[in-house]
Amino acid sequence: MDAVKAHTASNESSNAPFQWPSKMPQHRSIGLYLLWYGALWTFVTTEGVAPTNNAAERALRRAVLWRRRSFGTQSAEGSIFAARLLTVVTTLRQQERDVLDYLTDACAAHLTGTPSPSLLPQVQPTTLNAPLPVAA
Repeated sequence: MDAVKAHTASNESSNAPFQWPSKMPQHRSIGLYLLWYGALWTFVTTEGVAPTNNAAERALRRAVLWRRRSFGTQSAEGSIFAARLLTVVTTLRQQERDVLDYLTDACAAHLTGTPSPSLLPQVQPTTLNAPLPVAA
């Protein structure tokens, strides 16, 4: 631990990577811990950062399960289609919008030559005139 204290004291303001003396067998794991220390404990120091990646895993779960059940796609075009459709489904579900209604409107717009519906969140008119929040 003397090596850690010496490194911290001498390089407190620099971003130089920590290096253990090569004779110590634990140099890799502790060195990696020190390298990633800031990222590992961000959720403690920053409000609003979750300690897990559950939200990201839940967003990907539908796509992963679809790929597992369907054995993926057979062409590059099929992969592009699947990626776009899964993006649309995930976006609409996050916005609590009906997926079937959106896809029906999109297909109807394509057949009639009109602009397709937007995936952007629909803003309520009352929120446009609301005052902006003030940072504390």
